[in-house]
Amino acid sequence: MSKNQVDQLERRRHPRLKSLWLISYVGKEGGVQKSPISITRTLDMSPVGVKLETIEPLDPNALLEMEIAIKERIFSVHGQVVYCREIPAANYIVGIQFDQPVEEIIKTLSDDLVEASP
Repeated sequence: MSKNQVDQLERRRHPRLKSLWLISYVGKEGGVQKSPISITRTLDMSPVGVKLETIEPLDPNALLEMEIAIKERIFSVHGQVVYCREIPAANYIVGIQFDQPVEEIIKTLSDDLVEASP
């Protein structure tokens, strides 16, 4: 692991849980829908953000309205695209920061982190 990767890990304030959940998202601007509804999957998640794999690029700073299916629950959240990187196979990795921490997601993720501990 490079020094840059270590520094990036140390800056994280919340643990990330690697997992695959379905997520739907739509771009919004001034409360108006600016893109069709898309469905994709999460790669990892924390109480303050999510990393997605998409088939289309998303503009950095774009505002999104999302619904994330975790276990048997659906969480509605809002967030902003922080980065979008192209990967092989013409897909994109997208980082999204939630507008505010989602307490219910924090609880769900905490339960999973406790369950996964040795």
